[in-house]
Amino acid sequence: MTLRPREGALEIFRDLQRLRVAQAVVSNSDRLIVDANLRAVGLVEPGMKSISRNDVREGKPHAEPFLRAAWLTGIDPAESVVMEDSFTGATAGVAAGMKTIFWPEKPMPAPPGALVAGSAEEVRRILGID
Repeated sequence: MTLRPREGALEIFRDLQRLRVAQAVVSNSDRLIVDANLRAVGLVEPGMKSISRNDVREGKPHAEPFLRAAWLTGIDPAESVVMEDSFTGATAGVAAGMKTIFWPEKPMPAPPGALVAGSAEEVRRILGID
């Protein structure tokens, strides 16, 4: 099986990078899996921040992984945005007090407090990078 990035996701990442927006990858997977997946999709960057399940006491849906990402990037959680494809992850983003964009692979109800995007274009609109 080949790992493929979500259509439009890497383009959003690169556009935010060009705009010098601090970014971090937050995953409930183990560190070895996170690092292998980042390498597979070409997201190994100097200074890239990533948080795995091994880096926190409480994984998603707890807020801790996203709060750690905010701390590592030096950004106030209230000024942070989470983009998530899982209900569990979006729940964690909302719990962290962050603007949370829920972009699921298949339509499903969003956690209370999350904004829903059905496409990369909708994510771009919410982020203001049309």
